[in-house]
Amino acid sequence: MPNIYDFQDYRDFLKAWFDYKKSNSDYWSYGLWARKLGLKTTSALTMVIKKDRHAGPKMVDKFISYFELGLDAETYFKELVRLNKVTKNDPKLLVMLTGNQGSSQSTKGDLVFQWLAFAIREMSHLEDFKPEWDYILNRLRPHVEIPQVQLLLEKLVQRGILTSDYKVTNKVIAPEGEVNPTEVKNYHHSIMELAKEALPISPTKRIFTSSTISIASKDIEKAQKMIRDFQVEFGKKMEAKPGDDVYLFNMQFFPLTK
Repeated sequence: MPNIYDFQDYRDFLKAWFDYKKSNSDYWSYGLWARKLGLKTTSALTMVIKKDRHAGPKMVDKFISYFELGLDAETYFKELVRLNKVTKNDPKLLVMLTGNQGSSQSTKGDLVFQWLAFAIREMSHLEDFKPEWDYILNRLRPHVEIPQVQLLLEKLVQRGILTSDYKVTNKVIAPEGEVNPTEVKNYHHSIMELAKEALPISPTKRIFTSSTISIASKDIEKAQKMIRDFQVEFGKKMEAKPGDDVYLFNMQFFPLTK
């Protein structure tokens, strides 16, 4: 049975659910499922699953009721729907939704947990980019080893993120399988270490700022959505191709009290 936490696109989950039901019942069909969901037409369901459109609020509520999702799973499902709409299916933002759910299987070799893989992909947008380890080492501020760069260049080509002549493609770095939540935390830890290393950089080239506020528990989910929406909008407006430098944008919002 498909697990919602194994998916970064809610429509892939719906398709996996349909296939699961079909494998156990010969009579199962999109028409039958549409009737059980209370939809007026079958096409409304098939268009969502085929990714020709997104589910609207009423359809989302019907899915939640049909799957009898618990509060955490319901929140996750709704966020998948919302973020799939605004990020145009870019999984590098969706993968961080996994929280404490997911697989216990190690995925340390997955590019999605390596900040350097993202950095090299974005560096390929630079006007003077050269797919050579000495160029990458000279342009990067954090210290990395030559074998790391060489290995990631090979992997990015193998995965189709870069072409054989190291030109960036439309493919994005996405999870190869189920996401291990421990490695999500390790990824965030590495990003925060990079932030510490960036402290000596001139304030004219970086921004470190923070606000400490009291907040009502009922508004935490709203705050999370506002932050994610800003991240998406910021990326859309500020990304330049070609660019002059590669920046990392990182935000935290966490409790100081318990």
